[in-house]
Amino acid sequence: MLVVFCHFTFLSPETFSGNVVMQMAWSGVPIFFMVSGGLQIAVKPFVFTKYRKSIESLYLKVCAWKLIYFLVYRYIMHMTSRISSMSLIRYIFCFGNLEDVDTGVMWYMNAYIMIMLVFPAFYVLYYEHYKLYISITILCLLNGIVLPSADWVVSTISQTDFYFFRSLSDILPFSNHSSALFYFLIGGVVMGHLEEIRKCRKLNIISSVMVAIGLVGTIIMKWLQTGSIQWKCVYFDGGYLHFSVMVMSIGLYLFFAYNEGKIGLKFLSFIGKYTMGIYFLHYLLLAVICTLIIPYLQFRYCFTANVIKTIVVTFICIATTAIARKIPLLQKLFV
Repeated sequence: MLVVFCHFTFLSPETFSGNVVMQMAWSGVPIFFMVSGGLQIAVKPFVFTKYRKSIESLYLKVCAWKLIYFLVYRYIMHMTSRISSMSLIRYIFCFGNLEDVDTGVMWYMNAYIMIMLVFPAFYVLYYEHYKLYISITILCLLNGIVLPSADWVVSTISQTDFYFFRSLSDILPFSNHSSALFYFLIGGVVMGHLEEIRKCRKLNIISSVMVAIGLVGTIIMKWLQTGSIQWKCVYFDGGYLHFSVMVMSIGLYLFFAYNEGKIGLKFLSFIGKYTMGIYFLHYLLLAVICTLIIPYLQFRYCFTANVIKTIVVTFICIATTAIARKIPLLQKLFV
């Protein structure tokens, strides 16, 4: 729901509470990657035939959804630009983009497919060469989070766009989507040691402190970027690449992992069953609503309006996903 909250916002520029939730929303995608890594590496046994079919299914699913996005933009939102056949083929099958079709949310699937292509190697490393697995995880942390965070600090202090550490990424592996790969790998570490982690009675306190430190740090960094603690309709630059976001995300992941199955979190578990449908559908649905409906409505942009938007859109996506999963031709698009 954090992801739905932060897309196509109905927030007032002056809202502080909205800004706080927007900064917390940066933890949504890292948690998705950590949950995926935990399930793929530490829970599910690896079977190559199932793995191959899952890669094929994932790729075809992304292609199908990109086609759906194009058709909606073309025939419902009346996209007027001319598209060549080669551009359309590249867009659908080769992870390309079209100028008038907003598929920005698809970057997550691009990163996930990249990770899954090398997943068998990491699975073997985890069970047979664990120290090497941890070494690669640290390299991804360095390349994907530590160096970008250090560059941000240097550029902020110097008040220039000079990125001191960026050239180091030339010698580090997995420079593309390295932060996503780090979250995936660390998710496997946490899930693989979940029983030992749950023995820590103070984990709720530790994870809550991590969330608080990460959230406050992210708010401060956004303040340094914009000069305000209000929303100001400005997204935090490079959110997923910042150290504070990592601390907050891991803290939330540890909290959820520790308290899994408890009554207060069953609602989140319920929503988690419909994650794929919510992910693909919410962005397109919001684009249609904001283009064809919102301009004709009169309401005040505020925190409450954005919460209502989040609840309504999430409910529509869940209902649509539940129905589509019962239709043979559509069910594979939503699982």
